[in-house]
Amino acid sequence: MAYYCGNSSGQTATISGESGCFWVSKSLVRSIKDPLSFRRQIKILFVGLEKAGKTSFLLAINKRYSEIIKTLPTKGVERSEEKIFEEQHSQISIWDLGGQIQYREKFLEQRKIYLYNVDLLFYVIDVQDTKRIDESLELFNKVIDSLVELEEFPPIVICLNKCDPDIKDSKEIKQNIKTLKEKIKKKTGALITKIFETTIFDHYSLISAYSFGLSELSPNRELFENQLKDLSNKIGSEAILLLNENGIILSNYSKEGVSGLVFEISAPHFQTLYKTFKEFKLLKQDFLISSGMASESNKVIFKKITAGKYNLYLLLLVTKELNLSKIEKNIPKFSKNLKSLIQTYI
Repeated sequence: MAYYCGNSSGQTATISGESGCFWVSKSLVRSIKDPLSFRRQIKILFVGLEKAGKTSFLLAINKRYSEIIKTLPTKGVERSEEKIFEEQHSQISIWDLGGQIQYREKFLEQRKIYLYNVDLLFYVIDVQDTKRIDESLELFNKVIDSLVELEEFPPIVICLNKCDPDIKDSKEIKQNIKTLKEKIKKKTGALITKIFETTIFDHYSLISAYSFGLSELSPNRELFENQLKDLSNKIGSEAILLLNENGIILSNYSKEGVSGLVFEISAPHFQTLYKTFKEFKLLKQDFLISSGMASESNKVIFKKITAGKYNLYLLLLVTKELNLSKIEKNIPKFSKNLKSLIQTYI
């Protein structure tokens, strides 16, 4: 019978059995919670006050818009599974924690259960609810303190939510956002955090925040960026996005001085357009090409590629003379290099 025990530092553990014993890292033991499958277990938390929009965020990410209007405050915790790819070597569990006071108190009292082994945390704040901003910040501070106490330091994505297009430029919302950013940065210090302004009425704002969080979980995210950088240099592209079939941005690269905001915002629209054209057999080539973003020399190319059994999409920004044959020539090797990386994306 096997067992393990950690030393006082918590860095290593001993596995013992009939054949003897050996040392393994504690992080490995913690990541393998299913000894039969050896799949990496990932835990993602969504935390915030009730009505901050946590459940609506998750529904909108999966384009289940019709369910948003029927959403009620979450009771306790709602668990769901995330799939970045149809076949993946990890099990991603999302915990949507109820924000009502009785559930918050339970969550904090039992923080050793809820915050233990958390890999990624999304904290959602309703920027329209001015009266409860201090209450939301108080909960945020307690969560940060609990993480530090438990020596858990996951990436934290803060979503300043409900920055709806028709009010985001109002004086009140701008002041709320400024206050929140200042106090959040003061509290988080050296922790890995990133702040996004989100709304269910702008799908890109959600995808951007969600994609960033997921990419922080990838052990080879730098290798992905290096592959995109190499392809960019070979084909003369100024910026590249790599997306999965659900529009999640797996990786991106842009040359210094190139603003990718408009480029990234256009990615989901290109993907929808590509699928529509493909369905109605309107594409003569496996490309969509748009010109004239900032000048007539700028072109955006959207292309579907395959990396083994995975269907992926590339969005390329080309500011010089377009050379499709050069792109076609370099895509096969690029796809081959991605194949092994994709299998262990998360």
